[in-house]
Amino acid sequence: MLAMQGAVYVPLANLTFVFTNTTLRYDSGYCPTLFAGYRTPTVAELQSIATSLTSTGAIGGTPLCPMVVWALNGTEPVLVEVVPALGTVEVLRTPSLRCKAYRICVTTTLPPNGL
Repeated sequence: MLAMQGAVYVPLANLTFVFTNTTLRYDSGYCPTLFAGYRTPTVAELQSIATSLTSTGAIGGTPLCPMVVWALNGTEPVLVEVVPALGTVEVLRTPSLRCKAYRICVTTTLPPNGL
């Protein structure tokens, strides 16, 4: 899986997101520490950006592979399966916050490069 370059703005969702291409245990401070003003997305926010999760333009911007990602369901951290090609997000059983999953960070502001 290729790492995305920089922040991606999704106008319909009014969200800017960064896919970090790393699997980590859940940590509520991960996004704010890495990117000022960013946070863990909700399940609904992931649903609204799912089809925007594509590889870099080097291989035509194809959808990334299905992946397990950390999200918030209300205030509770949950694991979700995201299938970018279908735009689907499904909440999975989350046995522990120690499970490793991909991290996506979101914000409601435009990225600095104005995308």
